[in-house]
Amino acid sequence: MFLVDDLLLLPVKGFVGIFKEIQKLADQELGDRGKLRERLLEAQILFEIDKITEEEYLKREKEIMSRLNALEEEEEESSSENRVSSFMSGKERKISKD
Repeated sequence: MFLVDDLLLLPVKGFVGIFKEIQKLADQELGDRGKLRERLLEAQILFEIDKITEEEYLKREKEIMSRLNALEEEEEESSSENRVSSFMSGKERKISKD
């Protein structure tokens, strides 16, 4: 019976795996500073060679800069959480030694 269940669920598991991979790649692209900087540079070049309008350039720049700022805020929050966590664990060690 378990074999039949596994065979029936195989396509679903395949789709789930594909969607997880898509999510991972999307997170990497949105969360990668290097890629965001490349996109900003690309927009600047396209604007300079008159391939996009100033409106389009400003729109892209605003979007990319907001993502970069969001990444910086996330990194600051996670680093402050790590500092608090390490501080608290050090404090707990001192208390347990006493």
